[in-house]
Amino acid sequence: MGLFTLTAEVLAFLLFFIIVLFLSSNKDYRSVAQIGSGSLFGITLEYMNVQVMQTYTYSSQFLIQLGSPPNNIPICIGLCWGLIIYACMKVSNKVVGIPEWSRPLMDGLLALTIDLSMDTVAIRLDGGFWTWTGIPMEALPTLTSFFGVNYGNFSGWFFVVLIFSSLLRLEEKGIAKKFNVSQLQSTFYFVIIPFIAYFPLFLSFHVLPIPVYLLFDLVNLYDGQMPQGMLGLAILAYVLTLASIALFVAFFQSKPKFEKDTDLLPTIIFMFFHLSYIGFYFLGGLFTDTPLILPFGGLMFSIDVIIHWMILDKKKLRMLIRL
Repeated sequence: MGLFTLTAEVLAFLLFFIIVLFLSSNKDYRSVAQIGSGSLFGITLEYMNVQVMQTYTYSSQFLIQLGSPPNNIPICIGLCWGLIIYACMKVSNKVVGIPEWSRPLMDGLLALTIDLSMDTVAIRLDGGFWTWTGIPMEALPTLTSFFGVNYGNFSGWFFVVLIFSSLLRLEEKGIAKKFNVSQLQSTFYFVIIPFIAYFPLFLSFHVLPIPVYLLFDLVNLYDGQMPQGMLGLAILAYVLTLASIALFVAFFQSKPKFEKDTDLLPTIIFMFFHLSYIGFYFLGGLFTDTPLILPFGGLMFSIDVIIHWMILDKKKLRMLIRL
């Protein structure tokens, strides 16, 4: 049993149950349902990636998992999906004034700040929490991978969070308000949403990158020298450029403000992932072989620290601490 694998798994379960118990004690059952729905989606998503798409395989060292190697799915991974989607939505909700359509875009970009600093470390601990199919373990970013992580992974993270948060917001802002649905009906929606999400997710993966495919076909007509695997990087750059431009336009037109709040849960979730994997990076002795992972992870961490510093009401927090 790998020490880092066990530690990461136990910490993930602890964080999940602490967050859920806290929300339940405050009778915020909608948030609990959203986290549960996101976690169910995360587990089914991992099942699709491992058993159907076969893009990677998980380590057999996790304690609690579905299935047997090489098709095992660690439950803690699905729980982390639910927590991350919840935290991203809570943060973007604090940006007052932006149009609703832009919030899922912000959710997707926020999730990437966690993934960019987490995955490059996770694949190097205890032989790898998971192993990418056909992707070599690179010590530097290349045209085909980000320190050994498939570029398509980051596009996938963005689309998954974008689609799922959009569907959660549809229920919260549209269906629940307009049709005055009962709590039972909302619960049913949260149960089926992980399976509904696959339809727009499938379309996003296959429709949005079409201009990139066309461009690559055009280039290959002339020289045929396009580096193998570079398509994933091109799609990621294209998707992030479109999302960033759309979000910039939304911010520029609405001139939003950050709503101050004392809710520490989103900050705790973000900082948990950043700090735990920065800690794993040093404790695992990864600095010697891959020193450039640290500045990239540090940059993502700094971005999130700034964002959370802007949305936290520090005066009220100090007053609450004194009480």
